[in-house]
Amino acid sequence: MTTKQLDEEKLGAFCGRLFNAAIDMAEVATVYFGDALGLYDALVETGPITASKLAEHLGLSERYVGEWLGQQAIAGFIDVENGTDDAATRRYSLSPEHAVVLTDRTSPEYLGFVGGFLEAVGKVMPSLLEAFRTGEGVPYSAYGPQGVAVQAAINLPGYVNSLVSGWVPQVPGLKEKLEAGAKVAEVACGAGVAAIELAKAFPNSTIDGFDLDESSIAIARRNATDAGVADRVTFRVQDVRDPRLAGTYDVVTVFEAVHDMGDPVATLATLKRLLTAGGVALVADEKVQDEFTAPGDEIERFMAASSVVWCLPQGLSDGPDAHGTLLRAPEFHAYAKRAGWTDVETLPIEHPSWRFYRLVA
Repeated sequence: MTTKQLDEEKLGAFCGRLFNAAIDMAEVATVYFGDALGLYDALVETGPITASKLAEHLGLSERYVGEWLGQQAIAGFIDVENGTDDAATRRYSLSPEHAVVLTDRTSPEYLGFVGGFLEAVGKVMPSLLEAFRTGEGVPYSAYGPQGVAVQAAINLPGYVNSLVSGWVPQVPGLKEKLEAGAKVAEVACGAGVAAIELAKAFPNSTIDGFDLDESSIAIARRNATDAGVADRVTFRVQDVRDPRLAGTYDVVTVFEAVHDMGDPVATLATLKRLLTAGGVALVADEKVQDEFTAPGDEIERFMAASSVVWCLPQGLSDGPDAHGTLLRAPEFHAYAKRAGWTDVETLPIEHPSWRFYRLVA
């Protein structure tokens, strides 16, 4: 029996990579506490502050707050004054740059939600293990309220900052239809932010939002009421594959959801059935490489990992033909053709992780 000679450099590099990943994972978990407990927001509000004062300000345990502040400073997430002094006199603060990333929820750089991703996935880890054995899915609802919150937080900055001013004008004919007064259907509307932003910007248009998740629809309805557009935006728990779904729409949209669906072809076919002649069909989905590449870049790695723990299990709970996160452009084109669309145009809209398609009837 012979022993294969190991490449010590490769061994050490991979060991180091996983160790650093473990550090990152633990630190992301502490970001969850900072976001969920309002610690980051309070640091922005108060400026430099001691652990005891911050704990008092938020009504939290001084012992835990002090430990968290020390860890955040060691990680380089927050700044500390008098770092060599007694722990009781150290004052902690959040730099303006890090405050954007951790507290500005409409900024494209906002990532304060990442800790919530760990909570949502952690909740379903036993179910994911079982799914590997059975091939069954894990429903979106199983990920809990934090799953809904994370999904909404990821997409919020794009909808608020870019949907109306950046994306809509680059879709042929879309802005004109919305200004004149269009009837819009948004499939997989989630918390309703995109529909609400369209309604606020185009008061002559009405929007119907459809989603399978009851908790998301409840949140969307509250959001519409708070935004003052509930008279022009409706949200409904609806499987759009249901042939009884009726209506004719001037605009149909799906934002970052086709890859999550249990039968993407059926959903794309419904879009075609609902769209009036001369209407606009807009779909945004993941911007991944057109071909499998390994190892992949950071975007590809994130998408691939998300598929295992998030998108594929949720999609398989909706149907056996779920694709998963890595929906490549040629595959999307094939789905659209099978659904009856004549052509697919890739639009020149810049986005770090989405690709925008206009479906041609």
